[in-house]
Amino acid sequence: MSTNTPSKSDSSYERLQAGSGRLPNLLGDIKHCLSVLNEKIDSAERKMLNDIPKETQDKVADALHIQTQDIMKGFQDCMDEMMKRETMEQEAAQKEIEDLTGAIDELTNKLAKMEEEGKSKDENMESLQKEVTRLTQEKEAVQQALSDKRNEIADLTGANKGLKDTIDELTNKMALLDWEEGLKLKDDSSLHRLGL
Repeated sequence: MSTNTPSKSDSSYERLQAGSGRLPNLLGDIKHCLSVLNEKIDSAERKMLNDIPKETQDKVADALHIQTQDIMKGFQDCMDEMMKRETMEQEAAQKEIEDLTGAIDELTNKLAKMEEEGKSKDENMESLQKEVTRLTQEKEAVQQALSDKRNEIADLTGANKGLKDTIDELTNKMALLDWEEGLKLKDDSSLHRLGL
């Protein structure tokens, strides 16, 4: 029996190794997106706090509202893209796990068959034992890769939760900014009617 025959799990294991490190790239993209959004929010806040002539309040209010909507649309588009990429990575990781699980089952069955054959073929015991050892080591390597992939899925799940929390936080912040702007314009309008 040849000891150089490649296992079906080899390609899955190599793809798994090549796919590692995708999570840091995803988190880097998210941080960049949040940085850009915060800069736009800060700019909107500064503009809102500037003194605005009474005759242009309505126009400025409309412009701020449009700007706020544009910011939120850009943010939502960015987050949707991040979520789409993360979902695709999770699906790919799940497919790798299924492939690795199938490879482990195949190796386990092959080991059991070889051990059974070894009981009735003493003359092939030495070569069979070497093959069993090799396959056992390969099985352990695939199991380790499977464990790593499960950890990667756990990390992606954690990043997904953090992303959703960030979306909620920033959405609340934008709602508060809209409310404060509406309150300011209402107060200014009241003062104008009173002649103050």
